[in-house]
Amino acid sequence: KLERAIEVLGRRSAIRQLEKAYSRRGEELSQLNDIGVKLSAERDINKLLELILQKSREITVADAGSLYLVEPAQEGGNGNGDRLRFKLPQTDSVAVSDFQEYTVPLDKTSIAGYVAVTGEPVNVADAYNLPPGSPYTISRSFDEKSGYRSRSMLVVPMKDHKEVVIGVVQLINKKRDPEAVLQSASLV
Repeated sequence: KLERAIEVLGRRSAIRQLEKAYSRRGEELSQLNDIGVKLSAERDINKLLELILQKSREITVADAGSLYLVEPAQEGGNGNGDRLRFKLPQTDSVAVSDFQEYTVPLDKTSIAGYVAVTGEPVNVADAYNLPPGSPYTISRSFDEKSGYRSRSMLVVPMKDHKEVVIGVVQLINKKRDPEAVLQSASLV
């Protein structure tokens, strides 16, 4: 009888876990649907880009993020080729009020460039200790100026309906607690 009771309790526990997982999945699908509605309704490109980055950070519980756009070379231009425009930063932990847009060459030397060129996402556990043989590097200039510490990164391509990479979303420092503020390197 004891074995039967333990078996029944185990099944009940498994059923409760499945019910919780099913409920979470339903909530996640509802959130994604809401995001899709908001994205399709927004007509202002700058607000749309902010919304894409904000919602990407919310879904992944990332402390910070950056959004880059691919800029094709202009015909008859100066020969610099395609560029990647650093369009937008967001963070919960440090101010980015003095941000100025800039471009970098569209190549595999930066992590955002690598993702834009290959169309493949990159997940890095520690941006300062990249895996041996990584073709890309991480710029530490923002961290050095602000005192921030970029650690984990998930960098994903943004593709259009034809699967052409049009930009890159870089998500930085996944948090255990969505409300946490990572003001010091030790908290990261």
